[in-house]
Amino acid sequence: MAKKSKIAKTVYWNAKIISAQKQRRLKSDMVKSGDIKSSIYLAKTKSYSVVRLKNRCLITGRPRGFIGSFGVSRNVLRDACSSCFLPGVIKN
Repeated sequence: MAKKSKIAKTVYWNAKIISAQKQRRLKSDMVKSGDIKSSIYLAKTKSYSVVRLKNRCLITGRPRGFIGSFGVSRNVLRDACSSCFLPGVIKN
């Protein structure tokens, strides 16, 4: 289980990234319309990028071995498959 502070930090970063994406969208609209002062004001959030976000398991908070299509780590996925919680998923 991951530390609660790390999970809280990930939740905080997710919220910041969403707000930064909204600001970037507003900035591009302002630049297209020609309002330069507003675009300079909106250009302040550069450190919140989607690339810097680390995916974490929804159940354990584990940052490594993340399976994106299920949203969990490989260990949780293996346990769920062996317990028949995921119908249609087979072991190769």
